[in-house]
Amino acid sequence: MSEPVTPPGRPFRLTVELAAVLITIALQAVATISWAAKMDARVKALEERPDTSATVLVLDERTKTIAKDVDRLVNALDGRPR
Repeated sequence: MSEPVTPPGRPFRLTVELAAVLITIALQAVATISWAAKMDARVKALEERPDTSATVLVLDERTKTIAKDVDRLVNALDGRPR
């Protein structure tokens, strides 16, 4: 069995190293929460724009067309019939 971190009869002492680690973890948590809140606000702003859904639909159609063209080119290069 392992020994306790602090010997019996001796109170827990917060060392400088432990305090630094705890402060670092707390600051990283705050920064992560702040980053997530900013990203949420950006997504909501994009969702509220009326032209966003139309743009996504146009890009989706272009992507499908490009994929079909690439498949046709690959088939032509391989010598396979369509």
